[in-house]
Amino acid sequence: MARRRVVGGHRLTADRSADRSAPGPRAVQHGVMALAVAGGAGWLGWMLGWPWIVDINDPDFNPLVVVQAGLLGTVLWQGALGWRWWARWRAFGAADLVIDGPAPVPLGTELRGRVVLARSVAPTGDWRLVLTCIDIHESADTRDSATRPYRREAFPVWSTEVTVPAATDISRGVPVRIALPAGVEPKPVPPLDRSRAQA
Repeated sequence: MARRRVVGGHRLTADRSADRSAPGPRAVQHGVMALAVAGGAGWLGWMLGWPWIVDINDPDFNPLVVVQAGLLGTVLWQGALGWRWWARWRAFGAADLVIDGPAPVPLGTELRGRVVLARSVAPTGDWRLVLTCIDIHESADTRDSATRPYRREAFPVWSTEVTVPAATDISRGVPVRIALPAGVEPKPVPPLDRSRAQA
């Protein structure tokens, strides 16, 4: 008997896998960050008093005004990201990529499956599906500000785009049919020896 599990309400077997994108938690994460930084900015603003002196030649100039500007910029940035993810969640809800066949999908074959949205969507144009291959590099982190002995960097090495007509029946999800290349360059570098990185 095939072993079964459930991801996002989809019953999976050995020849089917799924992954979920949930914008809701991302929106909450950025919203909480914006509120926390806003609290810090409010406290710092109260300590600085009003009006803020931005003229560096003024004897009463306080360099913390620069920090305050950075905090306010962070509040706006995190708030914008939170709003973007919230709008995506409101429009589509969670999205599940259900892959037919083994995962990871071997290179040189076809990625087949569907994207299942939690909410009903009336598309105003064709669906645009973008698949990007990311090459992950690990290297020793020798920066003074490093909090870990190693760091990861992501490099897009291959990408393709397909369209699905808006008239397609998506009652079971937006169909995904993407041919994968036989290989991608540059080839992944050998994994970092973390025991040496920590020495």
